[in-house]
Order: sequence, then structure tokens, then C-alpha cells
Amino acid sequence: LATDNPILLADEPTGELDFRTGVQILQVLEEQARDGMTVLVVTHNREISRIADRVIELSSGHIVRDGPPSDGKAEIADLQW
Repeated sequence: LATDNPILLADEPTGELDFRTGVQILQVLEEQARDGMTVLVVTHNREISRIADRVIELSSGHIVRDGPPSDGKAEIADLQW
């Protein structure tokens, strides 16, 4: 990971990974966020959006939703995909 940067952009960080490795990646990203870094994750996996503080959903290039996760914030341990 790049160090001493205020923002981390992660494009499909769990794509093509097995579940266990995906969880490990999400834990690293969560740790970076806890340490004060802004972490922006782009994903097609809606399950991952459950751990976000803010979800911006796009459809055909337009924002269709912007806010907290629909079902409330979850922990990484609660995710299944």
C-alpha cells in the first residue's frame, strides 16, 4: 500500500479473490480507514457495501442513491458472498 497518502482508491479490491482473501483485504482497508485515511472502494459486490460508512450507487452514469448502507452498517465478520 502507498503510505502517507490521505486517500486510498481501491477498484474491485476483492474481485477474483476467494472469500477468505477478500476478507483479509477488507480488514486491511478498514484498518487504514480507522487510522484516518479516506478509503474509496469501487465494487459490484453489494454485500461489501454493508461495511461502508457511505454508499454512492451509480446506474448508467447517474447517482441513484447516496447515504449509509440500506440495512445499516455491518461488520466484516457478518459478510457472506
